[in-house]
Amino acid sequence: MSRKPLQIKLNPIQKVNQQEKVNSCKNETFKRSVVKYTNQTSKLIQQLIFVKTITQNQQKLPQIINNENSSKHKNKIIQMQQKPISDSHISKQNGKVENNNYHNAILLGAPGVGKTFIMHKLFPNEKSLKEFTLYKLQELQYNFVDTSGFDFESEIDWREVQIKKFQEFFKQVDNRISSIFIVVNFERTDLMKKKLISVYKYFRKFANLISIVVTDFHLSESKEDEENLIKSLKIFQPVDVLFVRGDVKSEELIIQLKKKQSKMLMKINQYNQLNLKETIFEQDDFEEQKILRTQLLNKIINK
Repeated sequence: MSRKPLQIKLNPIQKVNQQEKVNSCKNETFKRSVVKYTNQTSKLIQQLIFVKTITQNQQKLPQIINNENSSKHKNKIIQMQQKPISDSHISKQNGKVENNNYHNAILLGAPGVGKTFIMHKLFPNEKSLKEFTLYKLQELQYNFVDTSGFDFESEIDWREVQIKKFQEFFKQVDNRISSIFIVVNFERTDLMKKKLISVYKYFRKFANLISIVVTDFHLSESKEDEENLIKSLKIFQPVDVLFVRGDVKSEELIIQLKKKQSKMLMKINQYNQLNLKETIFEQDDFEEQKILRTQLLNKIINK
């Protein structure tokens, strides 16, 4: 004869306790699922925002996007420009400083084009120049900033590291940049254009601030090279073009910049700020992401 399975009868209290355990287990499982889905959703949203930004920045060269033209946009920028930068950290005539009331010029360029060479000529007494650091030059009443070799075409992880460095620097100076120098070494014109494009396409929104610095110009063998290059580089619509020889002395380079100061080192409104919206350097809108995640979670819970 087959035996019936043994059944244990539970009193009402035991039944309630057992049901609470089951419900608790289900709740914990649901919470873990929600947390896991939230993390996945957050990563997906960040990837979508990054892809969107890259796509928006792949427009044809050299079309200039200049949202600052609208009065509405100008008013918005003015509202952001309230407090001047403190001048209390300046302790020496030239060299590394914290934020001050000088205008900021940033040097950009592919690896090996001569950005650090320019910085060493401007600041010969600085033994160790650091990237993304303000160095003030009293003769020009300007801060100069060196950056890492600009390479956004290689691995995505390395590109993300570089973008983060730029974002942190822009935040440090409150997006206050008055001049942008794109540095390129003298060689075949087509190679120079290729290097310039690799940088310019990410900053073309600020074309009205961009000047081009051509290094290694001692390699030029013709007096016509300077004139021909200026014509060839018109595609980038630079504010000005500066030619620098490899044997230039610090004093000579400063004199060159002084002569072009009215153009290359513009004394724009003291509170000039870059509008990084719709550029690859735009900071993620975490509030917007939070709203999207909440909406997605509500849809899941309500199903």
